[in-house]
Amino acid sequence: MTHLTRIEEIPKVDGKWYYLATPYNHPDKAVMEARMEYHDRVDARLLELGHYTLCPMEKHYKVKYGNLPVNYEYWRYFCRSMLKLCEAGLIVVAQEGWEDSVGVTDEIQQAFKLDRPVYYTTLG
Repeated sequence: MTHLTRIEEIPKVDGKWYYLATPYNHPDKAVMEARMEYHDRVDARLLELGHYTLCPMEKHYKVKYGNLPVNYEYWRYFCRSMLKLCEAGLIVVAQEGWEDSVGVTDEIQQAFKLDRPVYYTTLG
């Protein structure tokens, strides 16, 4: 079982960015939309708490405007490159589906390889 950190207890690291990992892809578009909404709510709360966050999920809003796939195979290099910039660590949004997410699993493995702290959190 993964230890959840209360969102308010994630350390503030001045001038450094956190990578925000969230499950996204799912056969049901309604599930994908719900995941994106929850991601946005968590990110908003982190911003209220003074954290700087980066997340490739923000790019998924653009998927409908171009010929971009939603699978992690396509986004892997982009995600890994962004994670390298996030020296404060990785915040995993521990919502339904995160443990089965190919992307989130890869991002956690990469964070450990980069020796970044990993925090698992929810809104409640």
